[in-house]
Amino acid sequence: MSALLFSTLAAGTASPGAGASCLKGGAAVERELTHASGFRVLINGVELKLGEPLWVWRGVGFLPLENGVLMKLNLKTAVFEEGGVRVLSLSGGGREAEYTEGSCMFLVNGEARTTNAAPLLRTRAPAIPVRSFFSDVLGGAVQWDGDRKTVRITIERTEDGNVYRLPPGFFAPGGEQPAETAAVKAEEEPVSAAGAPAETAGEREKPGFQYTYENTTGVDSSEITGSLSDSYVQEESVLYNLYYLRLKDVLDNGYEMNAIIRTIGTTDEDRKKFEFDKLTLAFEKEGRSFQVYDVLPRFSRFLLRDYRLQGIMHDRKAPGGEFSIIAGKTPKELRDSEYARYVAGARIARNIGSDKVVRMNFVGTRDTGTARSTEKINNRVISLEGAGKLGGGWEISSEYAGSRTSGMTGGGAGGRAVLLRTSYKSRRTRMNVQYERTGADFVSETSLYAAGRSEFAASCQRKPSERTMYALGFKNRLYGGSRTFFYPVSLTLKPAGNRKKLKLELGRDYQRTIGADPRLVDEKSVSVTEKFGTMGVDFRFVRRKNRDSSREVLYRNTRALKLSAPLSPRLYTTLRLTNERRQGSSTPVTRFGKVTFEYELKAWTDFVFSLERYYQGGSADRFGVSAGFGKVNIYDDWEIGLNYSFYNYRTHNDSTLKLRYSFLR
Repeated sequence: MSALLFSTLAAGTASPGAGASCLKGGAAVERELTHASGFRVLINGVELKLGEPLWVWRGVGFLPLENGVLMKLNLKTAVFEEGGVRVLSLSGGGREAEYTEGSCMFLVNGEARTTNAAPLLRTRAPAIPVRSFFSDVLGGAVQWDGDRKTVRITIERTEDGNVYRLPPGFFAPGGEQPAETAAVKAEEEPVSAAGAPAETAGEREKPGFQYTYENTTGVDSSEITGSLSDSYVQEESVLYNLYYLRLKDVLDNGYEMNAIIRTIGTTDEDRKKFEFDKLTLAFEKEGRSFQVYDVLPRFSRFLLRDYRLQGIMHDRKAPGGEFSIIAGKTPKELRDSEYARYVAGARIARNIGSDKVVRMNFVGTRDTGTARSTEKINNRVISLEGAGKLGGGWEISSEYAGSRTSGMTGGGAGGRAVLLRTSYKSRRTRMNVQYERTGADFVSETSLYAAGRSEFAASCQRKPSERTMYALGFKNRLYGGSRTFFYPVSLTLKPAGNRKKLKLELGRDYQRTIGADPRLVDEKSVSVTEKFGTMGVDFRFVRRKNRDSSREVLYRNTRALKLSAPLSPRLYTTLRLTNERRQGSSTPVTRFGKVTFEYELKAWTDFVFSLERYYQGGSADRFGVSAGFGKVNIYDDWEIGLNYSFYNYRTHNDSTLKLRYSFLR
């Protein structure tokens, strides 16, 4: 396996026209993928946690760009179609990259480059060659450490005079000290090693038992002097401890086991002294998965929409479709019923070709227990979904749901809900159209919605050039006897070609309600962002007009200014000023100012100090001062933070002290 991944790193970048063969694949490539498990990726000596192991296809290593990796690296991605060909766009860290399906040529900040393998854009997650991602998108030097099964990336680039540094909280523990690395060119790496064993599914290396635990201990102390009734702070002195444990192993029967335990202990009298905040046990193998106790199933818009359960969930995926079943009990802190509420549901999905799917969902909830002041509820909801890609960048989805709700003493009512969506995505255009209607008698205990509401919405965002982007929309909502029209519009400009940081944004949000409760809101805004050397300037002006049902018209003008600049290589300051004037209000003027100084004592050790002043002409007027100290040890995996704040009001003073210590193993 080591020799194989070593050779895959040779599938790196080259100059245009290098003449190397190009490995291409379509939707069928996913059936041929293998996983390069047991390998580590270190960026500047810190391990990057991968939600999924590296993929290997025909001797080339690919990095799946799942949401976890994108979030950890502060990257944004978009996949769209042009003439039936998919295009992947990546941006972040001052770089923009664009990969095209079936092509080994790609763009980085407008510069053409090539790689030995085309991106995989029809798999469950887009994937691009490992070396191309780290060297071209992140701009790092890549080195393969075969003895330690480690891919090392060293990033040393500057932006506005500051060395680019990846956020420490995004990575796993166990990172090593950065090694002296230099760029390894594709032509200097061996393509294969003589006598290297070929990898098969049965010969993959089985990782051993792994665990990670994190413990955070803290103290929160608040004190009030003067009038206690005027304070928003509650006097307290609380000690707490948060513990997080994750276990991972591959069992002898081939199932991958993941366990998560999170506990909370506190001296707060309003909470339990000790409780399990989360307890999840999951098993997964070749498209089959089981989750036990704390589960979070997601079925559709109207059924099990991020609805937490304590029970069991089974999911089975196959090339032709998917089947899921759940059963459990609603946790006490989420239940709005006086009874024990049990939930059961099932979902069946059938794939039609490679880009269309039909789903059927069912969820039932039932209250049990001794009769109390409210009636027990028996709720059943069934829905039919359809989704697919129409080609040319168009996608469509729909859902039709029906419910039946009754009390245990008899009676009942039925309701309907419908959702239609269509979207279009291309290199420069995004369009969305949606219609949603929920009947007044529609009830789904496992989703959030507004019964008796009908809404149609459409939006369009277009970027006609690199310096211009506009967006406009329309929404028509009928709810509670009133109809509201929304007309949002915005325009973003970069007016000066030689001032790349200068950006102008114009916006208007017009809302008008007619019917039982007539209202009008008209908000106009102007925002200017610029950078003069190392100093950043952000100014925003908002004018808001509000007319309520009494026909009284109120105006509010808000001006906000933010200045940020380094005073020295280690000292950074930010100034925020806000002025708000309101016509027809008992507090016509509000002023707020805050200055913050951040001083880097040394790498990963910072001191922050701030002063602020708030004036409204009332009891909320205050002067505040706060200070904080933070230190992160990225090698021994511990962090300490200390924060103190003091606010002087007209009738009282608030002071708060927070201390936190965390370690991870």
